[in-house]
Amino acid sequence: MFDTDSIQLPTCSITAAAVQGSRPHFEDRIDVHVGPSHETPFVYGAVFDGHGGPAAATFAQTRLFEILKKSDSFLSPVRQTFADSVAAGFKQLQAEMKVDSPNWTLQNGIPRDGTTASIAVLTPSYLMLANVGDSPIYVVTRDENNKLEATMAVKLHSANYAPDHARIKAAGGVVKDLRGSPGVKRAKPNKGQFNGCVRMTRALGDFWMQDANCVARAGDLSAMPILSHMPMVYFYEVTNLAYVIVASDGCKLMPRAIAIVLMEMEKDEIQAEEGADPVNPAQRIMAEIHKLTKSEWKMHDNISIVGLRIQNDQLSDEVSPPQPTDITHLTPNFAKEDSLAFTLSGQTLKTSKTETLPDYSIFKRSNHVITYG
Repeated sequence: MFDTDSIQLPTCSITAAAVQGSRPHFEDRIDVHVGPSHETPFVYGAVFDGHGGPAAATFAQTRLFEILKKSDSFLSPVRQTFADSVAAGFKQLQAEMKVDSPNWTLQNGIPRDGTTASIAVLTPSYLMLANVGDSPIYVVTRDENNKLEATMAVKLHSANYAPDHARIKAAGGVVKDLRGSPGVKRAKPNKGQFNGCVRMTRALGDFWMQDANCVARAGDLSAMPILSHMPMVYFYEVTNLAYVIVASDGCKLMPRAIAIVLMEMEKDEIQAEEGADPVNPAQRIMAEIHKLTKSEWKMHDNISIVGLRIQNDQLSDEVSPPQPTDITHLTPNFAKEDSLAFTLSGQTLKTSKTETLPDYSIFKRSNHVITYG
């Protein structure tokens, strides 16, 4: 691990925003953990986009971090070791979900709920990303001229993700055009059995989406699944890192649009009067989605965004060493429109409560910020 007398996390803020859109239920979930006094300081941010019901997303929100942190390889400086532990954690989560799934929404006795999982873990030496499903993660860097550049930092496992198609076919599934866009279905469902579609090639839960043999031996996770629960894991350097944006798939902005929104936000901050409210980057991105698709807003999916903002110039060997504090944990239960933020500066966290916003016009105008400490 790292010598915490000489290195710690840079000053950073963690913000979040969510809207329900026109969906009758809010099935997204987010989870944030901060360990400023951990042997290796870290920030963990995750978005889980549920489908078929909220149970799988809620279960992942509750259990995934708990599983990951119990591994001896959690935050390992050897990146492949950490990556292997993350993959093992997703596999354990899927197994635990299987045990719990009879309590979920059932269709002909088979659980319906599933979820994506996109997570980011920031440490002093690297950024680790992992994902299952089609929820995007953007990495934004800053060049020497203070210009921001954003990239889609993970592969999205939407139904047209071709590298997974052979596995789907071998496992008894099929990828076909469904109302103008590709979806994954079981090729030969049993008579009377639910045979919906999922518009992605990987997900957690979705235990109905298996061939007859997989359903018969439901506890056997070694069987090749139509929808894989195994994540893809990525590592990025923290040098020049400015933002990490984790979102549900309702956020369809291109990386360039993300960079432009954040650069405009920073210009507003420079011009703001002294004492003005802090700006919530996640909320700004949500407002941009609303602006670009205003005429279609009532047709929107749930959207959730978690944003990490990093100030690398604050990282210094002269910063006082961390003091023992409890790990901070945040799992807000969003209503239709909520936003929040908290700031980690050195080892100081400041906190206050989440605000519920009843109307999007209020949400769009306001800067509701939570600081932890």
